[in-house]
Amino acid sequence: AVAAQPPPLAAAVDTRAENRLFDPTDPIDLSGVPGVTDQEQERAEALLSSTMESLPRFADHQAAIDAGYQSLGDAFTGHEHLVNWDLLDDGRTLDAAYPESLVYAVDDDGNRSLASAMYMLTPGSRLTTVPAVGGSLTPWHVHENICVTTDLATPTEGGITDASGACSPGQELFSPVPMLHVWVTPHPCGPFASLESVAGLEVGEDEIVFCDHIHGA
Repeated sequence: AVAAQPPPLAAAVDTRAENRLFDPTDPIDLSGVPGVTDQEQERAEALLSSTMESLPRFADHQAAIDAGYQSLGDAFTGHEHLVNWDLLDDGRTLDAAYPESLVYAVDDDGNRSLASAMYMLTPGSRLTTVPAVGGSLTPWHVHENICVTTDLATPTEGGITDASGACSPGQELFSPVPMLHVWVTPHPCGPFASLESVAGLEVGEDEIVFCDHIHGA
């Protein structure tokens, strides 16, 4: 279930610094997206609010590592994913206090800035059974072509599949699970935008990759 809903708060666009963390005391208003119900809007605002309030404790990259998060080795893409594998099957869903993955923006000098939480469902979950959150505001996605090292105790991204769908020797296909980004820095496609990065992005049947221009930075 979505974490307890605090009073409505929101992400105002901050043009002063691309990787500046949003201020969780700013009012949140995610209205204006066609087809999104009042209840969906409220749930999306609550998830964004709770994530904004909780995530800054990981602003220091080392703090995430100390808390058990491990890099997927994808910093070369400009965004590095850190995953706490113990949280994928801990019985918590969309809990801002226990995000399964963190995303850091990486600049040309290798400096890392906290950008997003990436909530991941339990292995075996499918896009057809994801929790209802914000309708089209909160698009779940999977990556179907990520290769990881075969030591799945501490997986490391090894790249993507080749044209035949195979991974390189010593790697295997990572079993895709539904994921949902919640950005705590401005994103041009809004606070729940999917990150395509190096891997193929898959969304639910009859859905398209959604860009929230209304709330995008």
